[in-house]
Parts: sequence; C-alpha cells; structure tokens
Amino acid sequence: MNNIWGAAAGLLVVALFGLAVYADYDAGRKASLSKQLTVLEALFAEERQKLEGMPGRTEEEAEATVIQGRKVKKSGAEYMEIMKKLDPDNKAQFQNQLYSYIGAMMDGVGELRERAEREHDPAYAKQAEKLKQKIAYYKQAHGLYLKGERSVRQLRKELDLPAY
Repeated sequence: MNNIWGAAAGLLVVALFGLAVYADYDAGRKASLSKQLTVLEALFAEERQKLEGMPGRTEEEAEATVIQGRKVKKSGAEYMEIMKKLDPDNKAQFQNQLYSYIGAMMDGVGELRERAEREHDPAYAKQAEKLKQKIAYYKQAHGLYLKGERSVRQLRKELDLPAY
C-alpha cells in the first residue's frame, strides 16, 4: 500500500516538475502559466477530494491520509507560486483586503473610544483619533484607485499592504 502511494507521489512530483520546467522555457510565459494554473487547480481539487474521502481508522489508513494531506498542501503551494508570478500585486484581492483593513481599524476606533470612557483616559481617545485619520487616508487612497489615478502596486507600497 505504501509503495503505491510513494509511486503516485513520485509521479505527481515528476509531472508537476515537468510542467514547471516547460513553463519557464515557453515563449508565451503568461499563457503557459495560466494553463499550468488551470491544471493545478484541477489537480488540487482532485487531491483534496481524495483526502476528504479517505478513512483514517487503522494506522495504515491514517498514514495514507497524512501523505494525501501533504500532496494537497504541496499542490496548493505550487498554485500560489504561479499566482504570484501571474499577478504579483494580487489585484484580484486588493479591494477586499483594503475593506478588511478599514473595517478592522474601525473596530479598533470603537474599542479605543470605549476604553477611553471606561478608564477615563484621554490617551485612548487620542489613539482613536489617529486611527480615524488613518482610515480617512485609506479611504482617500481607495478613491484614487477607483478613479485610476493610482495603481494597485503604488497603493500597496504607500499603504504597506502585503500582496500575499
């Protein structure tokens, strides 16, 4: 049983390595990476489905489940590597990330104000005001993005937002 899984894992690694090598030498790198991404998406879904359907009652089954989990993790990591090559600024998730940061800061303002009232300490109120200014700056930057005056790359640098 372990030999079968080992052989399957070896074939998977060889296939993925072959795809990676092919992608590096292909003249249409973006198109090749897109195709590779599609293949990896399908592979990831297949491997994950196998993992979810595996029993783990006996020691051998549990070991096979762990091996399958490692395959899923590896294919997910390879998928993300290709995504980073295709879209290094992660434009697809930029707005969601920005909304998430603004929402978290708004929560922080509320908590700081509440703490300022509870502890009668104006330092917390000052921190809340600083955070409100930062929120306004982020919203202004988002407006510039929507108008097309700033690119995602520029805003990620200005706002110190990681891409991945």
